[in-house]
Amino acid sequence: FGKEIDTDVHHHRPVRGALELEFRLADRLGISTGLTYTRLVSDINSGSQTSGYRTKQKLDYVGIPLGLNYYIADGRRASVYVHGGLMGEKAVSCSSVTDYIYQNGSSRGEKRRFSEKELQWSANAALGLGLNLWPRVRLFAEPGASFYFNNGSAVDNIYKERPFDFSLTLGIRTCLGR
Repeated sequence: FGKEIDTDVHHHRPVRGALELEFRLADRLGISTGLTYTRLVSDINSGSQTSGYRTKQKLDYVGIPLGLNYYIADGRRASVYVHGGLMGEKAVSCSSVTDYIYQNGSSRGEKRRFSEKELQWSANAALGLGLNLWPRVRLFAEPGASFYFNNGSAVDNIYKERPFDFSLTLGIRTCLGR
């Protein structure tokens, strides 16, 4: 009694990978879609010096992006482009492990699986950098910004704490058309 209880939540930066297909509409313009995989990790610590808990939460999402790419420079080996688009993501795995801390020591945690049924929508803008691996296959990196719309889910994550945030997508893209 009389002991202060603090709760600290730390959301790690999302890690996102993508496999995409791009259809060239014109020399400098393309539309892309594909599949993304995103992992969100959060550390939640609550309690006092003598008792409390530590939780590590992991959320895995699979998404379908739809984007428009405008090429500023498109050479034989590399390209630079501006990207804008939307993405819908579905949580495919949600889990947490909680360790409880007592005055007499600690207890190895309880594992829990749960679900998030709501889709997560976002709007994205990025500066893209592409490196040609083969004639129609590119390795790409898209540092940019994303806005995550509130999906009404009760699952706490970085998308809810910071709906507008910087993002980084790394992936492989196959280019078709022109």
